[in-house]
Amino acid sequence: MKHKINPLVDCVFKRLFGTERNKNLLISFINSVTKPEIPINDVTILNPHNEKEYLSDKMTIVDIKATDENGKIYQIEIQLIVNNYLPQRILYTWSKMYSSQLEEGENFSRLVPVISIWVLNGFMFDDIDEFHHHFQVADTKRGNRLTDDFSIHTLELKKWVQQGSGLKALDNWLYFLTEAKNWDKLPSEISDPELRQAMLTLEDFSEKEEDFELYNSRFIAELEENTREKLLKDERARRIKAEKEKLEMQEKINELQKQLEEQSNQKKH
Repeated sequence: MKHKINPLVDCVFKRLFGTERNKNLLISFINSVTKPEIPINDVTILNPHNEKEYLSDKMTIVDIKATDENGKIYQIEIQLIVNNYLPQRILYTWSKMYSSQLEEGENFSRLVPVISIWVLNGFMFDDIDEFHHHFQVADTKRGNRLTDDFSIHTLELKKWVQQGSGLKALDNWLYFLTEAKNWDKLPSEISDPELRQAMLTLEDFSEKEEDFELYNSRFIAELEENTREKLLKDERARRIKAEKEKLEMQEKINELQKQLEEQSNQKKH
């Protein structure tokens, strides 16, 4: 390969999982994350990959929407920056997809499950080691689920650690998503045909001039966005620290004033 390619860059990620020619990769990825009792065999991509969207938008929210042969709806999204309001955004986008199934006058029996899969290149739960979380709506005491329609998966890539040589399906994909940016070719220990096919998509971006120009422009745009987000985060942290120090100083002043008043009252008596 002429250039190493990061599969987390938006245009690469969506070509990997959001195109008809790579539909089997999407099926493989969904099955590896959700581990259904009966694996899905087919999907219909509802928002196919469109190169033009990257030429007009500075930053594109990358989500892939699909339905399987049973009508279940899937949303797959890559999020390079994890911020404080991400949980609200995850819940909001799930609710929009769920509620959008019904038109006015239609009944609730038409609703089908919506499964969201969020691939995160950051930490959502700093104090928890597990990289894969599966959220459902359940009774906090008994654990019984309110409905099977609600399902959200999060994958924190930076927490995933390769264990042993026998990689499982999900491990294969996480290995690819986290490490392929450093590869010139697929490692010999990976024999999975879907991963070989995914590597060919990276080779397209590496070898074809037009594709690499698109990749490079998106890579730079994401670097700029990441920098802006970090600066905003640092500024928020600075303001919070300054406000905390101001409050602490005011408390000390108040305490000192209280002590002076008490001493003054004692002298009077």
